[in-house]
Amino acid sequence: MTAEFAEAVDALASLIRAGASPRAAVTLWPEHAPSSLKRVLERVARRVTLGAAPEHAIRAARELDEVSDAIAAAFVVHRSSGASLAEMLERVSAATRRRVEANRSAGAGSAGARMSARLVAGLPLAFVPLMPAARSSMFDVTGSAILILGVALCAGGLRWVSSLIPAPPRDDEVAQVAECLAGVLRAGGTLAVAMSVALAVAPEEIRNELERAARRVRLGVGWTRALSLSEGPVNALAPAIARSYRRGLPAADVLEELARGRRAAAASDFEVALRRAPVMMVLPLTLCVLPAYALLGLAPFVRGIAPL
Repeated sequence: MTAEFAEAVDALASLIRAGASPRAAVTLWPEHAPSSLKRVLERVARRVTLGAAPEHAIRAARELDEVSDAIAAAFVVHRSSGASLAEMLERVSAATRRRVEANRSAGAGSAGARMSARLVAGLPLAFVPLMPAARSSMFDVTGSAILILGVALCAGGLRWVSSLIPAPPRDDEVAQVAECLAGVLRAGGTLAVAMSVALAVAPEEIRNELERAARRVRLGVGWTRALSLSEGPVNALAPAIARSYRRGLPAADVLEELARGRRAAAASDFEVALRRAPVMMVLPLTLCVLPAYALLGLAPFVRGIAPL
């Protein structure tokens, strides 16, 4: 996901604000969106021109990543409840920008740490071109063994230190659902409508859990109870909704707070793992990289002075 996705959503919201109908806005969308997305949006516009519902055409554009589901949900809510489509799209754009910024920050930290670690672990390989200057044979049994073992240790050290650098966290699935619910509720939809929209756009990892909760609701169980019976991560939604009822708070506020809290916790865990990585690198540096330095940088020169 890039900031251009947010720019595209802003362009669509602006067309709606200018008075275009939802279908007309989608057909005009490619002319106002970033050039890198123009081809994808032209396909969306063609589907709408041929009679497809805007939400179906947008959801079919998988190049738009998870943004396509959020935009499609806004169109569904607008058609079913008359809620402001432009306002919902602007919320989608704002949420997308926040996620892009968080991913960019996490990716920069992870990439910087990984590059530094690989640079240190790969430095012994710089001695390989200098080995002939040691005036010791690289192609006898001992020289070949030193070269092969040193390169193998260096390669193992590189893989080891790379595995210790944490990857940037993926966006939390429960936070995505909570944000979707909050957006529908703020647009005037009921919790039942919000849940039906969330079920349609939920990530694959938790969609089955939401479907089971929806089946319980159809059997007469309330949404709070149905979600609390889930054994997966979606049960975190139940306390948030129940808390809003107990305290008389808007459910949208509580759900947005839940989404922010889960994303902040994931970012904090990532930062902790990133700071722990240099400490854990002591093992590969000691067991792989330092021996590789000795074999590739020191051993050839020792052999040149005192042939083994």
